[in-house]
Amino acid sequence: MRKYLFIFMCLSLTLQAQYNALYAYKFVPDPNKKDSTITNLMTLEISIDKKSKFYNDDKKRSDSLNNNLLQNNFRDGNLASYNVNTNYIITKDLKKDETVYHFIYSGVKMKILEKEKPSWEVKKETRKIGDYLCQKAVTNYKGREWIAWFSNKIPVFDGPYKFSGLPGFIVEIHDEKKEHDFLLIKLKKDSTINFCNSTATEKEITKDQLNKMLNSSSGSINGSIKSMNVSGDIATFTMKDGNVVQINKNVENIEVELSKKVKRNLNPIELE
Repeated sequence: MRKYLFIFMCLSLTLQAQYNALYAYKFVPDPNKKDSTITNLMTLEISIDKKSKFYNDDKKRSDSLNNNLLQNNFRDGNLASYNVNTNYIITKDLKKDETVYHFIYSGVKMKILEKEKPSWEVKKETRKIGDYLCQKAVTNYKGREWIAWFSNKIPVFDGPYKFSGLPGFIVEIHDEKKEHDFLLIKLKKDSTINFCNSTATEKEITKDQLNKMLNSSSGSINGSIKSMNVSGDIATFTMKDGNVVQINKNVENIEVELSKKVKRNLNPIELE
């Protein structure tokens, strides 16, 4: 009896483990320049109570660690420095079937409750990715066709960005044009994960309200600037939408260069 109780307890602990997943997010900022890509490391923390947090944690990593991880685990070794276009945080509560997009606009903490969920079609096709035998699934989400590879050997029904709901853990997911690609490069159990409730000060808005705010500040690039800091030859602009842009102050026309960089990402992950 004790033997079976011990086995049951071990199985329960395994199923309730907390995980820290590291993804390489590779995307093409300009669809007209397929050979120009940016790669960032993104973290997915998964708690024991089926909550998760997805964010860019490159700021906290040393360059040597980033390079070592990519050289040993990722198929493309070109890793960019911290990319402010991924400064959002996405939280999920799988028990409540709730996904929330968190961001800062003009110094104000905001959040958008995501109502649309991916609707998956699981395929029979399988392939091995790293140490995991994965099964294929597809979905049309936010204007893109997505292809996911998930493993049911990992007892978590979650994945990067806003993706979840498959009968396993998403090891890789990319759109059909491979302009946005998330690949798992490291997964470990982590007993230190503890999400604190810091959303009380956030203002809840809709996606339409966010688009109106962005459109209203897009007429003049100067009107989109929240603050500027100059250090040596580098001018750092913090934009009202939370983006941070660095420009050499000696360029011929800072305003034109700033406008180009702000508009650089012509290929958002969500088309709708």
